Amino acid sequence: MATTYEAREIETDIYKFWENNECFKADAKSKKEPYSIVIPPPNVTGVLHMGHALDATLQDILTRYHRMRGYEALWLPGCDHAGIATQNVVEKQLAKEGKTRHDLGREEFVKITWDWANDHKGKILNQFKKLGASFDLSRARFTLDEGCSRAVKKVFVDLYNKGLIYKGSYIVNWCPRCQSAISDIETQYENEDGKLWEISYPLKDEMGAIVIATTRPETMFGDVAVAVNPNDYKYKDLIGKKCVIPLTGREIPIIADEYVDKSFGTGALKITPAHDPNDFEVGRRHNLKSIKVIDEQGRMIACAEVHPELHGRDRYDARERTIRMLKDHQVLVRITDHPHAVGKCQRCNTTIEPLLSEQWFVKMEPLAKAAIEKVKDGSIKFVPSRWEK
Repeated sequence: MATTYEAREIETDIYKFWENNECFKADAKSKKEPYSIVIPPPNVTGVLHMGHALDATLQDILTRYHRMRGYEALWLPGCDHAGIATQNVVEKQLAKEGKTRHDLGREEFVKITWDWANDHKGKILNQFKKLGASFDLSRARFTLDEGCSRAVKKVFVDLYNKGLIYKGSYIVNWCPRCQSAISDIETQYENEDGKLWEISYPLKDEMGAIVIATTRPETMFGDVAVAVNPNDYKYKDLIGKKCVIPLTGREIPIIADEYVDKSFGTGALKITPAHDPNDFEVGRRHNLKSIKVIDEQGRMIACAEVHPELHGRDRYDARERTIRMLKDHQVLVRITDHPHAVGKCQRCNTTIEPLLSEQWFVKMEPLAKAAIEKVKDGSIKFVPSRWEK
């Protein structure tokens, strides 16, 4: 007899006994009061970690407790496909072999990604078994299963028909590498040692200029205004006048908006609604148009607003060339060091490009209102209760 407890030998047989006797299988036709938990599905980007173990243990305790109290208890397991995040981990594996998804072609790359997903689904569910999770494995789901996909489509159509889903052009966090919009929670910010460039925009029809400060001179070709704070006495006489974008000569108005911080840079900001979320809001308040000058690949667009020398060039190459041209035209007033936070794609660490893009959006206020009412009337309970506030 072993002198120590051998979990691997003993617990595997116990779990097989539970499975063979369907100890955790819930009966949909049961007359018992139902109790169910749907697991927050782990991503197939990897395997389980300690956080999953903790969360699963809490769910297992609740499920087993209610099962022993006579409820028809269901703990429904599953895994999440994780979309582009899974694509990225597969691409990293390919990179170790010196390959890219383009080398394989779409069909082969999709096959390899499915192989990865299926392999990790198996590993994850096996890890849960090792934890003794009292799942009803006959109901295991994957978020790309036909039933799940059909449910997503149905809800989308239902919300659209109710006027809760709409399409519109808004600023999104765009990853040029992933070729996808990235949510705010998938955008991580890193401090970088950047620069602040002060550029002289000549006034139209009179002597003088207004000097703006920017961290992104390459986007100046998409400027639609220069904004100053209405309470900044330095620019009081310039509000309502026009200035000229250097290098291209396009005229834009000088506007007043309280968003502008008088203490930042020169106190005058270029407004580029298509490439900055704050500028986008300023543009909406002042009914300004949006001019997109950087495309989804992070390259300068070959349009009338962009200097011809920059057409098709990468955004960082375009920045360096823009700076050189500004120096040559003697309108680059000053360059100062400017540490600032830069948004990065959590999936691949590429610098995010704020981009005007047509996307689908959900009106959350009416949906949130109904959910809040359910919390207030006690239909939904938070534990601990302080999270209800």
